[in-house]
Amino acid sequence: MYRRTLLLLMLGVGLALLGAPVASARVTLSRPLTMDVYAPLYNYFSQPVASPTKLGHHLYVAVVRGTVSFYQPMDYLSIQVPWTVMCGRPQPAPMFSSAGGTGKVGNDAEFLFAQPLSGRPCSAIKLPREYPNFQSNVGKGWTHPNLVSRSSLRGPTVTHTYEFGLDGQGKQVSFRIIDPDTRDDYGSFRIYLRDAVRSDCAGNGHAAFFLSLKACLADTPDEPAPSLPPAPRPLTLDQSTVTRVLRSSDVPTAINGEAPSGALTADRFAQVDNVSAAAAAAESKLLRRDGFVAGAISEFHGLKLPSLKSTAAKFASPAQAQKALGDELALAGRTQAPGGTTAGAPQPDADLPGTFLIPFSPGSLELLAAKGDYVFTLVGVANPSPVSQPAEEQQFALLLGRS
Repeated sequence: MYRRTLLLLMLGVGLALLGAPVASARVTLSRPLTMDVYAPLYNYFSQPVASPTKLGHHLYVAVVRGTVSFYQPMDYLSIQVPWTVMCGRPQPAPMFSSAGGTGKVGNDAEFLFAQPLSGRPCSAIKLPREYPNFQSNVGKGWTHPNLVSRSSLRGPTVTHTYEFGLDGQGKQVSFRIIDPDTRDDYGSFRIYLRDAVRSDCAGNGHAAFFLSLKACLADTPDEPAPSLPPAPRPLTLDQSTVTRVLRSSDVPTAINGEAPSGALTADRFAQVDNVSAAAAAAESKLLRRDGFVAGAISEFHGLKLPSLKSTAAKFASPAQAQKALGDELALAGRTQAPGGTTAGAPQPDADLPGTFLIPFSPGSLELLAAKGDYVFTLVGVANPSPVSQPAEEQQFALLLGRS
């Protein structure tokens, strides 16, 4: 019995060495990594994400799905300085949510298919075009990974899903997006990892691993590649609020504080609008009760200039917007006074009909109003000189006039 078993084992090894098919475990997808391209701090790349475990010393495929934007959503809806025209075919919204909010998108992991230009016509550039800003690092440094494809792609896939070749180095693999300023970015990617299989080598696929077809086939199991979940529909959130907050061209001498630039859900709006978690929870609850649809926030500051925070929130009807204004008036004085200030009682603004004013001592104030389906607020904080009420009223009138 022992000799027979040994003989069979030796025969199996011999067949393997001769290139006979070897059974392998079924290839499966990893749980997806989520890479949000928005980063709240000024940086040249998004927060990297890494595989939870080290890759082995063999070939892998990273399957990447998603759409994102490297430009403010305002630029897709109402072009602003320094841009003069939006080119290409932006898509309505990201495939996956982001802390940066939502808006139209012009990028995926492999292609740029929409972008703004300044002083040049759209004919000056070619879109879509390959965009190498999606990067991976298997332990040898950051680089745009090679596309695993039977033939060259000329534009985005329908599902914005791509397969990239990786050569495991016994270390975790990391991913990131390069962008000069990620604070106005939004959208996210889902990244799945799996072992490479023989079908990945077909056509030009083997070149993604820097291997000949023969070497690629020898290094991969003869197993089917696993399927991905169905591609989601783009996020549906009203984006009109992003055009109704203060923008850079309104305050050209100030610095954009780069609050999340996309349209926001009630929970995310309240998080950005408040300092404490308790205050955010209280505002979010009121917003949802009052029929909140979507919101947007912008912030500006500068040396010896007042800090400004502009918000616009859309509600399901004008009546619900009026109700939300009343709730916001009651809430703002209790929980949203700028640090180091004391809130006074809300009062009608004699210079702007329908507008309310909340003084914050010393030297700061907030203006609030409802118009149509929207509620607007503008907070000016002393820095260090007191806020000029006429100047803030002028800015607020500009915001109301756009609606």
